[in-house]
Amino acid sequence: MASTKEIPKDIHNFSYAEIAEYSAGLTGGDIKNITLKLCIKICAGRITALDTVDVKNEIDTYKQSLEDSKGIRIVLDNELAEEQKNALEDKRKNQ
Repeated sequence: MASTKEIPKDIHNFSYAEIAEYSAGLTGGDIKNITLKLCIKICAGRITALDTVDVKNEIDTYKQSLEDSKGIRIVLDNELAEEQKNALEDKRKNQ
């Protein structure tokens, strides 16, 4: 297993304290998910070393994804069964 010393970091632009403060409110599972995504980016060559900006961007993307998943899903009419369409139409008429 690789240690954190083996993960390439930009030592001039990497702050554990700043990242910890920025990620307040996230769970251990959230941090694990973000860490895996960053490791994939390093392995794929999309980033060469971690820096605070890249980590914060990944946290922002993750938080936005969490917010989006809490939202209401919009269902198109053609995705509804006929009985669901009829029930909605009846509800609209009764309002």
